[in-house]
Amino acid sequence: HQIPIDLILMDIQMPEMDGIETTKRIREQEKKSGNHIPIVALTAGALKEEKEKCMAAGMDDFLTKPLQYKNLLHSIQKFLVLPPDLAKSLDKKELQKENPGKKTRFHQQDLMERIYHNEAVFYQLIDLAFSSDDVVHLEDAIQKKALDTIKKCAHKIKGYALNMSFYCLADLAKQLETALVQDVSQIPAIFQELKEEWHQILEMLKKVKENS
Repeated sequence: HQIPIDLILMDIQMPEMDGIETTKRIREQEKKSGNHIPIVALTAGALKEEKEKCMAAGMDDFLTKPLQYKNLLHSIQKFLVLPPDLAKSLDKKELQKENPGKKTRFHQQDLMERIYHNEAVFYQLIDLAFSSDDVVHLEDAIQKKALDTIKKCAHKIKGYALNMSFYCLADLAKQLETALVQDVSQIPAIFQELKEEWHQILEMLKKVKENS
């Protein structure tokens, strides 16, 4: 007995099989069953080309990280009937911008709003930042000139940075992604900036913890 699925939130960057390929396989299976499950893409990339790929694969909507609660509800509402209390929260309020795009090292207010001002979660996220080895893995990939791994690491760092409201770090990770496509000779210099930015973030988070 299978539990019916109403909607799928599809992460585009998954380790074994990416979201594009997964969606294609689901749509192939649906040709036999006649069903159509709404699929909403989740990605840290806001490029027009990426959105077009998602739609071509058979996805129904597209959301970028950091995921804002109202934007998620708005997307779900296109395909499903929301409970009255959730539907009310979407009445006439303007949707939040999905990516504030602020060139800020750490926009603490944005993060607090995203986690509903839960201080326990806030300090857990700070602790997790100190244990992150994503920048180390990226540096190793750059030294080995492993372009595919660089791409995955840069994308992961960008998504993480957007979720944490580390907007300068997210911008540098995005610059790395662009350099991979346009001019790989820029990668070492951009990485040095990114590495220094990450160091500055950790120093800043130490002070945040000390002052708590």
